[in-house]
Amino acid sequence: MAAIGLLLNNFKTPSDDLKKYTFFSLLFFGASIIIAAWLLSALPSIQQGLVPTKEGEDGNDKNDVYMANLYSFVPLRFGRFTGLVHTYFLFGIVSFGFFVIELLNHGIKHE
Repeated sequence: MAAIGLLLNNFKTPSDDLKKYTFFSLLFFGASIIIAAWLLSALPSIQQGLVPTKEGEDGNDKNDVYMANLYSFVPLRFGRFTGLVHTYFLFGIVSFGFFVIELLNHGIKHE
């Protein structure tokens, strides 16, 4: 995110494609960071819902962290959001790649 700001600092008027790739890079990177922070804050709540098992027993369905609700009052599964974090981060990387390609196509213009 900081690299985008540093690289855009050299442009007086960036192209529309550059603006588009900048927007999507920041959107997807930002969304992945926000969701990841939300998931981290949900881990203590999930841990409190785990059921102890006896030695030698397999874990039961109640101990499947990925199937657990984020919070007791939010009926959203933890596992769905872990995939979303990875997907958004991947989209951010792809958008940033297009951003860099657009920079290289037009050259970095110094004032």
